[in-house]
Amino acid sequence: MKNVVVSLAVIAAAGMSASAASFNDHASYLAATVNNVVINFDTDPAGNPLSSGQEIGSTYAAWGAEFPAGNFVGAAVLPVSSPLCWFNDTIEDGGPRFDVKITAPDITAVGVFNVLYSQGLFQRLTAYNGGGDALAFVDADNDINTLDFFGVTTAEPIAYVVIQFRDQYGWGVDDLHLGQVPSPGAAVLGLMGVAAVGRRRR
Repeated sequence: MKNVVVSLAVIAAAGMSASAASFNDHASYLAATVNNVVINFDTDPAGNPLSSGQEIGSTYAAWGAEFPAGNFVGAAVLPVSSPLCWFNDTIEDGGPRFDVKITAPDITAVGVFNVLYSQGLFQRLTAYNGGGDALAFVDADNDINTLDFFGVTTAEPIAYVVIQFRDQYGWGVDDLHLGQVPSPGAAVLGLMGVAAVGRRRR
């Protein structure tokens, strides 16, 4: 009977596909993703320190992220990783608009921390595919008393990310996460391993 149950579980896992999901908790996001690269905006991929006011540009191109003009690093009141974070001077629809182009071909998870206690107004992260279609979005939980993490996972690769704030009086983000959703094949292999252990213990 145990073999039947395990076999059914393996079949179910084989039929699963990654789907879009949103997260307002860092631990939950990490539990649902793998291979996260964290851009801390303090040092470049080689470990060299960045300077406050420096345009980010292609600094993190080696990690699959390029930042359009207007994105720069600066000192934050409460950065997640000291001393710098990600700022933007592009104002759109009444608030700052952060954006980053994802050049790595296999990114299906992205998340970031809001670090300047935005005043409880609309804050949204949206992930897009290469055709400009929105894949997933998440709104910050608007708790001005915490460093708020918000992120998404998607069913297809992410090509562009936009973070829109509606408040110009307290905004900034830090520790951008770029990761992947585990493939269904990994779940199948894990269950097959469980099945093998079960057989050995009989």
